[in-house]
Formats: sequence, structure tokens, C-alpha cells
Amino acid sequence: MTADHAAGLPDDRRHAAVLLVSELVSNSIAHGAGSILLRLDLDVDLLRVEVRDKGQGKPGIREDPGADGGWGLRLVEALPERWGVKEDDALVWFEI
Repeated sequence: MTADHAAGLPDDRRHAAVLLVSELVSNSIAHGAGSILLRLDLDVDLLRVEVRDKGQGKPGIREDPGADGGWGLRLVEALPERWGVKEDDALVWFEI
């Protein structure tokens, strides 16, 4: 679904978007609660992605990533042009 929606992006950005969506949705499944909302908005050559769940905690970068995980938000920090976390919600967004 992400690859189809981002078909107009260059290959490297499209592949990065697919990876990041997978990471964020996996985080919502593992650490969130309730329904997961994925929003994809393509505006010419910029894809904005939001992943939200009903969890109570604010998502954050784990200080000690390892074999058991903790790499997802580090990828979100490194690959897109911009990213962020909505302060009062379990929502992570990025633009690539």
C-alpha cells in the first residue's frame, strides 16, 4: 500500500517510506493500544506519513537499542527530511 501510494517518489525515498511505515506500525502494534490509523498524503514529490494509535505514552527514541529492538525511531530520525511526535498523543509523523 505505501509503495503504491508513493509511486511518484524516487526509488530510494519510496523504499525508505515503506521501511519507516513498517517500523512505525510495528511499534504501534507492540507498544500502543487500540486501533492504528495510518495516513499517507502525497503532494507532488513530498510524502507525509502519520501513524497514530490509542496508546497513552509519548513515543521516544530508546537510549539502548539492541537485538531486542529499539531501532525503529532511530531510522525515522535518520532517513526522512523531517519527523516528529505529537506531544499529547501517540502519533509519529515524517516527511520524505
